[in-house]
Amino acid sequence: GKLWFDTATQRIDLIKTVEDAIAARLLDAARSESARTRVQAGQLVVAVAALLALSAGVTTVTALSLTKRLGAVGAQMRRVADNQADRDTPNVDDADEIGDLARNLERLRAEVLEKASLERLASEERIAKESRANALSNATRSFHSQANDRLQPLASAAAAASANAQDMRGATETIKSEI
Repeated sequence: GKLWFDTATQRIDLIKTVEDAIAARLLDAARSESARTRVQAGQLVVAVAALLALSAGVTTVTALSLTKRLGAVGAQMRRVADNQADRDTPNVDDADEIGDLARNLERLRAEVLEKASLERLASEERIAKESRANALSNATRSFHSQANDRLQPLASAAAAASANAQDMRGATETIKSEI
């Protein structure tokens, strides 16, 4: 019994020693893996944060660029709507949707300028026509006035001649009846 007990105790102690060694190696491996995992997690957090910062920066730059370009086209739209089409439309050379919008606005601006030019020409033509009509009316009035001034003495002389002719006819009739 005692030999068996001592032998069993030795074996148990040996197994315990092996078990402790395996547990120590497993614990070291777990600690090492845990540290490595923490480092990788930290690196992953830093990488994600860097990507988020980069993404935010690119988004901000893109948004500012779009906002600036759209603001310029919007300001031009307001000027064209207010008939102030004297400035060229910005961003017409851009090869994107904003460029398409700017090119369409530039065509509209050109049409507004053409319309304003045609209206100005029509107004100038109307003013010239009114001026010619006034000049013709004034010339006609002047002609009538001058004609009246010149024909009045003739009309008076004609009336006097007619009266003299009447008198002469009357005298001729009187002489004829006496004869």
